[in-house]
Amino acid sequence: MKLTKLFSVAGVVATIGATALIQSAAADSKKLEVRPFVYDPGKTHIIVSKWVKNLGLNDNNGKKNNKGLLLSKTGPTATNAEAGADIRGVKGMTLTELGFDFRDGSHCSGGAPRFNVVTVEDPTTTHVIGSCTNGTVTPETPEAGWSRVRFDPTSAANAFPPIPAGQHVLQMNIAFDEGTDTAGGTPGMAVIDNIDINGTLIGSGTSDN
Repeated sequence: MKLTKLFSVAGVVATIGATALIQSAAADSKKLEVRPFVYDPGKTHIIVSKWVKNLGLNDNNGKKNNKGLLLSKTGPTATNAEAGADIRGVKGMTLTELGFDFRDGSHCSGGAPRFNVVTVEDPTTTHVIGSCTNGTVTPETPEAGWSRVRFDPTSAANAFPPIPAGQHVLQMNIAFDEGTDTAGGTPGMAVIDNIDINGTLIGSGTSDN
């Protein structure tokens, strides 16, 4: 597991008032969005991150597109490349629960897919939350062929380092950087859905890649 994608504003947060960031949370959190990204500075072309129709669970939104978030790294873990998704609309939140559903057979180990969280109060620290082997996994949920995993961001059993209770989110993403040489389901590929942010489930999003 490597922290390869840097949060672009982490270095300038010291110039921004934490109070202003927290006050903006009401506006930012009206719409949660999971937007895929690929980090591939070496142009290895081994990375995919995309919401794919008919690959996920029922979105219950009348559109019947059943999108799932495909995360793939078809190369060695040591390669400096990463699939992931930025989570928009979380700035200023205090986190009580994170998680996702993953399709059975997906790569889901101790390191990926995981959440990376930077907090307003401690902007130089990235809190690594998840993945499957340090969360609570419920098989056959929400339906056969899928499993559900949940994390407590304040617990040392689920997060490194844990987020102190009451701290506020600056930025958050999902990261997948383990490749075909790492154990944990189908190496180098995962399908996740129903991304849980404080009990709100996100089952679709835009795909730019």
